[in-house]
Amino acid sequence: MTCEASTRRSSSCCAGRCATLDATGHFLRSLPDRPVLPPLPICPPTRPLPRRKAFHPRRRVCPLNDRFLVCLIGLFICELAAGGAALDQSPPAQAPARRVFDATWQYRIVSGPATRRVRLTVTLPQTVVDRQVLRAIRFDPLPTGRQRQSGNEYAVWDLQKPPARQEISITARIELIRADLATARGRSPTPAGPATARWLQPERFLESDHLTVQAAAEGLIGPDALATVRAIHDFVLETLEPAPHDPADRGALWSLHHRRGDCSEYSDLFVALCRARRIPAFTCEGFVTTAVADGDTARHQWAEAFIAGVGWTPFDPFHVARGSAQFDELQPTRIRTSIRRNDPNLEGFHQYHFRYWGDPVEVTESFTAREWQEPR
Repeated sequence: MTCEASTRRSSSCCAGRCATLDATGHFLRSLPDRPVLPPLPICPPTRPLPRRKAFHPRRRVCPLNDRFLVCLIGLFICELAAGGAALDQSPPAQAPARRVFDATWQYRIVSGPATRRVRLTVTLPQTVVDRQVLRAIRFDPLPTGRQRQSGNEYAVWDLQKPPARQEISITARIELIRADLATARGRSPTPAGPATARWLQPERFLESDHLTVQAAAEGLIGPDALATVRAIHDFVLETLEPAPHDPADRGALWSLHHRRGDCSEYSDLFVALCRARRIPAFTCEGFVTTAVADGDTARHQWAEAFIAGVGWTPFDPFHVARGSAQFDELQPTRIRTSIRRNDPNLEGFHQYHFRYWGDPVEVTESFTAREWQEPR
């Protein structure tokens, strides 16, 4: 995941070009190319007007100080009208976009004749404030257990004497909320929280303490946290070239040496550089609801960084490199299932993990998503 207003300022009433006066100082006509201002006292020319029978000898049309005051009032009204026109043409603020999807995960397990047990662990989508709302979830068959740990939720199937073929499906209706820098500015800043310290530590594949990563981050600094994050984001785009999906984990250090990568390397490098600059950041794993090309995968990895005064904000440098996103604009097409780059519950794997006892087993995963329309 402007408007322009132009106004034409009329000249001062004392310039003698906005109106034609008769001998009594009464208004006769306006030039066709000048806007007519609200009625104001008309200042006479500096030469005295000839006296006529209808003219009262005690009548004073406009002293010098009054003429100056009237001119200032006229200019103020013109500026006020111009400002009002510009405000009227400004577009109204738009609420963050929301989309609802029916997503299905299927896992096919093929066991051998002597397979005694299979244990499958899968990360689940869950409700995340200002990111997504889990409206419903259904399992077939029901999992043996569910648990939450370190911000993730898991479902576990413990199959004793499994059949030769076993299918497990998860169906969820998820409301995705547009979350990016543009919408974060319109929300109340989210607090960093007590767990922020762990998002500053180096990890496997997020080698923020390595000298090569430290050297790359040294020049990436701005006057504030947001400017520094933008500098890091631009550096990742300038350093790496998008590569096809690679199921192997490479990490930030590898991407700096080889200057290429898929979504994992882009987000790993982004997060490692943020942590090297003491900006809390973590990787997000999940699935995209948009169509993927042949040979690609719906699995996806992006990042979030904590910006003072803004809060936790998602960024997707790989999709920006591909032209499907911008630095401050992401569409609500990412289903988040994990925020742990090295998940011990999955033994370092992504999305799911399985163990078996006896003959080896084969497990394959498939994912589909279809947008759901609210009934009218």
